[in-house]
Amino acid sequence: MESKLTLWCLFLYLLLLQSQKGLAQSPCKPPKGRPNCVCNTPEGLIDITSIVNNNGKPRYTDLKDPNDYTYEFNPCYGFGYGTSGCHSNTAACQNEKSDSTKQYNCGAANTETFMYNANGDNLLEYTGGDGSRTTTVTLHCTQDKTPRITTIGDSKPDEIFHYYFDIYSVCACPGGCKPAYVSSGSGGNDAGAIGLVLISVAIVVLVTYFIVGAIILKFKFEKSGTDIIPQKAFWFALPFMVKDGFLFTFTPIIRLFKKDFQGVSYEQL
Repeated sequence: MESKLTLWCLFLYLLLLQSQKGLAQSPCKPPKGRPNCVCNTPEGLIDITSIVNNNGKPRYTDLKDPNDYTYEFNPCYGFGYGTSGCHSNTAACQNEKSDSTKQYNCGAANTETFMYNANGDNLLEYTGGDGSRTTTVTLHCTQDKTPRITTIGDSKPDEIFHYYFDIYSVCACPGGCKPAYVSSGSGGNDAGAIGLVLISVAIVVLVTYFIVGAIILKFKFEKSGTDIIPQKAFWFALPFMVKDGFLFTFTPIIRLFKKDFQGVSYEQL
C-alpha cells in the first residue's frame, strides 16, 4: 500500500512539474527579416510593429511612473533621445527629474527578446541599460485599437533598476494586427520575383510558338529546312529592323559629334 501511495505521489509531482514547465516563458525567434518583438505562435502571429515608430524617434513620450519619473518608450526599433545615456540603441529611456538634460537607458534595443508561453503571458525583455538597468514589457491582449502604455518604472523595492511597462492593445493578440514594416530590400525581392516570372512566361510562350508553328508547317503544309520557322521573313528581318531603329533613334545625337554621319532617315525605313 505504501509503495502504491509513493508511486502516485511521484506521478503527481512529475505532472505538476510538467505543467509548471508549460507555463514558463520561452524565447521566441522572430520570422526571418522581422524584428525581435514579433513572434509566430501556434495561435497566430503577434506583431506590434504597427503601433511603434521605425524612424529613430520614440513613439511614446512623457510616460509617468508613480514616482513622477518620465519615460520615452519604443519597442521593436531602437531610438535616440537627448545627448545623455539614451542617445542611441534605446528601447526605454528614463528622464532625470532634477536635470532635464540627463537620461538613463533602461534597456538596449538590440537585446530585445520575446518571451512567449501558451497562456498568453507574453513579455519583451531588455538588458544592457545604464548601470545594468533592465526592462520588462508585458503584452496584454485586449480590444484596444489605440494602444495604452503604462509604467511603474522601477517602483518594486526589491528590484532596483528593473523597469516595468505594460502594453494594452489588440496588436498584442495573435493575428491582431498586420505588420507595419517589412525588412529592408524585401520589396525589391518581390519586384525581382515578379519580373523573373514574367520573363519565364514570355520564354515559354515564345518556345511554344516556335515548336507548334514548326510542327504545323512541317506536317500540315509539308515545309522543310528553314521554311518550318513560323513567319520566317519577319524573324530573318528582325535584326536589321532593330539596327535601323537604333540608328534612326540615335542619329541626331551622333550628328552632334560627327556632322558627316549618314545614319538612317525616316524615308529609308
